Amino acid sequence: MLQRTISRRRLVAMAGASALGAAIGTGLKIQRASAALADQYELIDLGVTGPEARANLGLNDMNASGVLVGNMYIDAEKDSPWVFRDGTMSRIKTGEYGARVSCINGAGVMGGRDLRGWHTEEQPWGFPVLWIDGEKEVLPFPDGLPSPGEEGRVFDINDEGVAVGDVSIAGGTTVPVIWRDGRAEILPGYEPGGRGGARFINNNGMVVGDLTVEGRGGGVVWTEFGIESFTIDGIEGATMFGFLGLDEFDRILGTVNFGDANGTAAHSNGNGGVPTLFAPGVEGETFAGVYCSLGANLFGGYSSTGDKAQAYVWDNGVPIEVRSLVKNTRGLRLTTLNRFSDDGWMAGNAIDKDGARHPFLLMPA
Repeated sequence: MLQRTISRRRLVAMAGASALGAAIGTGLKIQRASAALADQYELIDLGVTGPEARANLGLNDMNASGVLVGNMYIDAEKDSPWVFRDGTMSRIKTGEYGARVSCINGAGVMGGRDLRGWHTEEQPWGFPVLWIDGEKEVLPFPDGLPSPGEEGRVFDINDEGVAVGDVSIAGGTTVPVIWRDGRAEILPGYEPGGRGGARFINNNGMVVGDLTVEGRGGGVVWTEFGIESFTIDGIEGATMFGFLGLDEFDRILGTVNFGDANGTAAHSNGNGGVPTLFAPGVEGETFAGVYCSLGANLFGGYSSTGDKAQAYVWDNGVPIEVRSLVKNTRGLRLTTLNRFSDDGWMAGNAIDKDGARHPFLLMPA
């Protein structure tokens, strides 16, 4: 069962600890990020550099060294993961139905799902995998499942090689899982009849995801101290929080919805997981979300009015539209800023005039 709730006091304390840690330990990162924003960026369009020159590529992750991973559409029954490293895009070798990569850590280990078929035209199924030095390693299902595991996927992996995700059992119910030291374990708090999944893990071992127990569900945080329900009681009027990321200061990144109880948003702003980072300069009837951070005060994500999403960064709370930093957008609308590298490179997704997706990389000029 969930043990306790994250209080507003603790969230504020987390913010203070984060700022202190940033000032002591990551001054170089903050300085680089601030300097980078003062310069223009060169845009590298990955959507036209991939094998077979197919559009509708999607970026999923970038590690601190600037290596990017994502997926590309091959045909109606095959997706192919790709990696972009040292200016070259290459496909990851897969089987008949392909695979989907979701994450990469600092050592270059990638995680995702090896596809074994399709439930429907839009919904594939497969097994959780890691790619280590280009070789696929299928991960085990945990012991103690209420019924045999049928499929699974890795959502995130930290620099220690600890991965998190979920495993599906009969009926499609998902179970939150962590893989470490070659073993799979069910995360605490799950009970038969419930469901859940782990979405992000950082290098401190903090994990965020969702869990439903006895018909009641919501966001949860797993730490070395136990499991806590994630609440947004410190944000007045908020009705729902959506997880989009987790940083090295244990700040949970995402969106906060303001609307009726079913989560339909009347207004949504990016949030760094603590009240001091709430609504960093985005105002009006706007939807926004934070995916990533660099240092204590630089965040990346998107802001959207209607269906016109635009990639944004927030530098010390000041919102900056990413396209204003780019010399030439090459006809693309930059829709999301998903990741930073330690050296201030940025990566995200864009769409062209025909609506096809293009991952992009921004290189400081």
